Order: sequence, then structure tokens, then C-alpha cells
Amino acid sequence: MRLALAALLFLTACGHVIDGFDFAQPHQYEQPPPAGDRVDVRYLGSGGVWIAWRGEAILIGPSFSNPPLWRAAVWRMAFDHGRIDRALERLDLTNVRAILAGHSHYDHIGDLPVVARRPALAKVPIHVNASGKKMLRSEPDLYDRTEEMHEGEVIEVSDRIHVRPVLSDHAPQLCKWRWCRYAPGEVRDDWPENSWTRHLLWCFKGGQTYAFVIELLDAGKVRYRIYYNDSSAGSPAGQTTGDFDLAILCMAQWNYVDDYPRHLLAALKPRHVIVSHWDDFFRKEETTSHFVPSMSNANAARFLGVLDQHVEGDAGPANNVCGVRTTRWTMPVVGASMQFDPK
Repeated sequence: MRLALAALLFLTACGHVIDGFDFAQPHQYEQPPPAGDRVDVRYLGSGGVWIAWRGEAILIGPSFSNPPLWRAAVWRMAFDHGRIDRALERLDLTNVRAILAGHSHYDHIGDLPVVARRPALAKVPIHVNASGKKMLRSEPDLYDRTEEMHEGEVIEVSDRIHVRPVLSDHAPQLCKWRWCRYAPGEVRDDWPENSWTRHLLWCFKGGQTYAFVIELLDAGKVRYRIYYNDSSAGSPAGQTTGDFDLAILCMAQWNYVDDYPRHLLAALKPRHVIVSHWDDFFRKEETTSHFVPSMSNANAARFLGVLDQHVEGDAGPANNVCGVRTTRWTMPVVGASMQFDPK
């Protein structure tokens, strides 16, 4: 079955053009200077982000190895140290105060054993779901600083950054039916405590998916609110109320769940949206990108059309961004930085 699903993905073309911008063409960008009083969001690929505020940062879903699709179907995890090094050297890791992941598929936590052991991150707490924590038993030094997330429990990363997990869900990857899900369910309690790279990729069960409410504070008062998810989810999963300055929303498989992202946007009322998890994480290219498998140009454009209809759009990035940008949403290339002025 897994081989059949993989073959189907191989035969499905990936789009790569939005509003005349070709993500498959080589792109270059310059990182803006330090953000000062601005909120700095860096898109890392595969839904991962680095969010910095007032000299402190969090790292969510750092995944860079991009195993090819055939490996995802039948083989084990393998670290691409070159890609990891090149991605991390563009980030200020000295200000990272926490590493988080919304669920435990390999494309979100697969590189944790390498990333979390970087000298600057050697003591940084790790926050994952129950399945992710069970997997990290095989890495005792990481397991000792890993915390299991729970709905509603505020993670006080620092005095300036608070994160609240919200129960969410994971869209099927290949069709609208639940049997189309890749690596569903929880990791069993007796997950073997052998090397991380000895496990097949489909053994990295997603577990409970969480979205995040991220509050950036100054002198105890919330200055900026961010909503983040790393998977499309049908209503009411992942929903929370309140006005958000920014929503970082997954585009992959959006059309395989009902009412996404329309109902979510109605609840969040974000002033701007960053389109995330749109890139094909089976590819190794670092200066070009395609959309995730099965995502055509027309399908991606329909998602962006929903954003046009349901985002008021008055708080976009203050800097020039490589990618496609409107007053309502930004779809950045992998590696691009976006800076936002708090209201």
C-alpha cells in the first residue's frame, strides 16, 4: 500500500507559479538587519519557522534533510548534515529559548538529534507531543530536556515569549479519506530505544497534532499574537478565538479537509497570514522550490483566494520579502525573513 501511494505521488505534478512568480527559478535574498522592536519570522521550509522578539527566539519544526519520497515509503531516517549546517548558519541560535514541534512526523522532528545538539542549543528545552517524547527515549541527553505538551498548558519560554498548545488535527496526505493518512496514530509505549536512524520513516507516527498560540510580551503585556499550525485541519480542530496579528498557516493538503482555512480564519481574525508548509520537502534543491506533491498552480491559487476573501490585511511585513506578497498574505521562499511592526 505504501509503495502504491508513493507511486501515485511520483506521478502527480507539483506546481510552482503564483501570480507570475516562479518558485522553481533560482532565487536569492538578503537577510534584513536586526529587527529591533520588530517581530522577525524566518521561514525554514517544511512548515518550520524561527520567530525572534526582543533578543529571544523560538525554533519550531526545524527539518532540513528532506529525505526523497522513496525513502519515506520504504527506508530509514538519514541526516543531511550539509543541508542542516547551511540552514542553521543563517540563524542566530544563541537567542533560541525553546524548540517545539506541532506533531511528530519525520518532516517536523526528524532532524532534532542533530539540530538540538548544536553547541548554542545544547541546553535548550524541547517541547513535543507524547509520541515525540517516546521517540526521544533513544536519545537520552535530549530526552532529559524534553517536555510533553498538553492542551491549554502555557509554556512560559521566557518573560517575553509564551506558547499555548491548541488541540488540532492532521489532514490526510493523498485524498479526503482518513485511510489516506501517512503514519497515523501514536508511537507505542515500547518504542525501541535504539538509534534514531535505525527507524523506518513511516514509524515516526504523527501522534496528537497541536497548533500554537504564541504571545510576545513586553513588560508583562502582550504586544503581538501569532497563531501557528503545521497541518491543515478541518473545523473545529485547531480553532481558538481572539484577534491575531499574524497567522502562520499550512497550505499542504488544505483541500482534503472541510472548511479549511475559511472557518479558522473567521475565528482568528488575523491581520496578516504567512503561507507555510507549501514547499516540496522531498526535494534537495536549496535555491528553488516546487509546491508539495499533488498541489497544482490552480489548487494553490484557490487557497490564496480564500485568504483574499477572509483576511482584512493591514499588517504585512515591513521589509521586502522574496516570494509573493499582498496586503493580506505573504508566501515566502524557503529561508526568507519577514519583519512585522507590533501594533
